Amino acid sequence: MRAFGLSLALLCAIQLSSLFNPAFAKKAACPVAAPFDLLGGIAEIGCTIGLHAPFIAAETGLEAFMPSIASGEAHNGHLHFGFHLEKEPGFLHTRNPNESYGTLELWWALKTAGWKIALQHPGGFEFVVGDISKEQGGKLKPHHSHQHGRDVDLRLFQHGFEQVDETGAYPYVYPGAENIDFEREWALLEHFYDTRLAAVVLMDKKLQKMIYNAMKDRVPEEKLSAVLSYTKGKSEGSGLVKHAKGHYNHIHVRFHASLSRLLGLLWDDEALSKLEREMEIRRYGRFEITIQSGDILGSLARKHHVTVDDLLKWNHLTEKSILHPGQKLFIYQRIQNDGEMPAGEGSTL
Repeated sequence: MRAFGLSLALLCAIQLSSLFNPAFAKKAACPVAAPFDLLGGIAEIGCTIGLHAPFIAAETGLEAFMPSIASGEAHNGHLHFGFHLEKEPGFLHTRNPNESYGTLELWWALKTAGWKIALQHPGGFEFVVGDISKEQGGKLKPHHSHQHGRDVDLRLFQHGFEQVDETGAYPYVYPGAENIDFEREWALLEHFYDTRLAAVVLMDKKLQKMIYNAMKDRVPEEKLSAVLSYTKGKSEGSGLVKHAKGHYNHIHVRFHASLSRLLGLLWDDEALSKLEREMEIRRYGRFEITIQSGDILGSLARKHHVTVDDLLKWNHLTEKSILHPGQKLFIYQRIQNDGEMPAGEGSTL
């Protein structure tokens, strides 16, 4: 049943796109040309809803109907109801689990990319995912972007060395023409182009040049020009991949995430935070807060209608404990039968 629902949603997306331009329907299962353009938006949103259907079928309660939401911009935004990308031995490794939260569109794009590379080019370097976003988005040092679940850093495919331990960690080796796995790297870039889910890929032009020279005898020039901005000795073009200084040892991918962005325009962060808190309480009987600069236990207790003793007990703190910005605290609250939270009551644990 789930497979049928997913297939139906994808088919509808393709049919809707073909009404505007039949050529796009032949390009990919989820055609999308540009963020918020009519053709791309309808098709990608249809795909995203179809991908979300299995989660709705598997869950119960309000949280099952909440897709990811990307509010604000890549350099000034937040992520709500993000999906956690977890490592899967054999084809996908996440370097920073606490910074591997993203939109559903990003989650799906990386999963399918990993599967495709593993099937087409088995063995060798795993698909290594670097930073995406924190669970709630926001600033992620040292990045300027990576704030609302649409951006991801990906390590280059390389060969000539093996994994060093059971965690899937790889030693850092400076990428060059002698150790980059150009065939697998091209397959990844081509996948992002063909699926139309990526808005832009950032890569230093020197790295683009190496990929171009390695693939020019095996890939039609038209396809190379569509994917790479560097073609025929030119430093800039209209390809999906754009030059970004400093991106010589990894690539940076930003996905359209049309549905997540659209929902981010319809909701404000304060309302979303309240909704997330209520859903977390309904599921776990508690919610989590992040300490900001200047926060003290007394003001936090008053704000959330609990006592200081409650905060100390729930979070294994003492009166001498010092709060630090970024620190997480749990707050427990009871839910009445009608779903309302009684003010001033804490946990009965």
